[in-house]
Amino acid sequence: MATNIDKQIRDAVSAGELSKASELWDTYAAYLAGEIRAGNGSEAKLDQVRNLMEWTRGVTACAQAHAEQALNSQRTSLHAAAVYGQPTGRY
Repeated sequence: MATNIDKQIRDAVSAGELSKASELWDTYAAYLAGEIRAGNGSEAKLDQVRNLMEWTRGVTACAQAHAEQALNSQRTSLHAAAVYGQPTGRY
């Protein structure tokens, strides 16, 4: 299961399907908790999970930065249109 869900999480995050990725992370966390309780939580596996978490964080932070930049650009355009698009009455 773990290898498959790793790929599913990467695919969902890469596609920007963050709700789906969040659901997959919840499923993965429950699976991992069960593995740890059963004594099967190896250090190597936890390193793999940490790497996937860091990758997910990096990709989502980048997507957030791009979205903020796009919103700021639109806000600037709207502000300019509001300021310069209004007639001044001086003809």
